[in-house]
Amino acid sequence: MNLWRWLFGPADDKDGYEPDDDTGGWEHLPDRDCGCTPCTKRWQAAVHEAGHIVAYDHYGEEWLWAEINEGHGLVKSGPGELEADGVYVYMVIGQAGDVAEEMVLGAAVGSGGDAANVAALAARWGDPDGETRAWDDATDLVAANLDAVEGYADELFEKGVIYP
Repeated sequence: MNLWRWLFGPADDKDGYEPDDDTGGWEHLPDRDCGCTPCTKRWQAAVHEAGHIVAYDHYGEEWLWAEINEGHGLVKSGPGELEADGVYVYMVIGQAGDVAEEMVLGAAVGSGGDAANVAALAARWGDPDGETRAWDDATDLVAANLDAVEGYADELFEKGVIYP
């Protein structure tokens, strides 16, 4: 399996990604500033997941690894108990990805289900204002740790997978 093809999807002319044997099947290695679709999606995913990581760190919650590929990502968390206050922490962590996108990229591109998960948690625990409060707290948290978000995003963009 070609790793670059797996990470970035199929090559086509419109993205400027023509197969080239010198770079493992791609015209260039990932570059967040190049502007091609695969690199742009990878940077968006890196920023989003970095927002989650900073929130995990802030609350002292365990995360095992984070990974991204073209436009998708995941932060694998450790085992945790969802008690009432813990649910709210996870709501803030869930909102932090989209908040990071808005702060770093200027707009949230898409969370892959985080917003729906936060809404479900708020409904399950009977907290009608939970989504809004979690968004506000995530905004404060990300703003106070924007350098850390960008640092994690850079590392995740470059490596594809990072560990605490």
